[in-house]
Amino acid sequence: MNEESETAKKVCKVTDRPKDEYSQSLCRMVSEAYCGRGRCVTWFACIVGIACFAIAVYAVVQAFGAETRQSKAVWVAAFSLSAAALMLVKIWFWMLMFHNNTLRAIRRLEQKLDDVLGRCEEK
Repeated sequence: MNEESETAKKVCKVTDRPKDEYSQSLCRMVSEAYCGRGRCVTWFACIVGIACFAIAVYAVVQAFGAETRQSKAVWVAAFSLSAAALMLVKIWFWMLMFHNNTLRAIRRLEQKLDDVLGRCEEK
């Protein structure tokens, strides 16, 4: 029991680090989202986001130029749907970035635990 508590203390000692030591810049997190296995999906989502933005801008311009109330309502609905789709794409992208960041932190923690446990087994 004593060895287990010493191991636990060593693990806590290794993992107690300031948050800023492993934090990454926003630019690096964005660039890493476009690398790896899901890069095609990320690029597709980027293209969809640009298309949604273009549709939203076009719908606003058409809504201001519409003469009848019914056509104005159609263009406002088109704007609302495209803006909602754009928000969904942006939320998905942010979730992807922080998911990658969390996975990296878990891998780092596993490596630290393996190092600590390996040192404990050697003694």
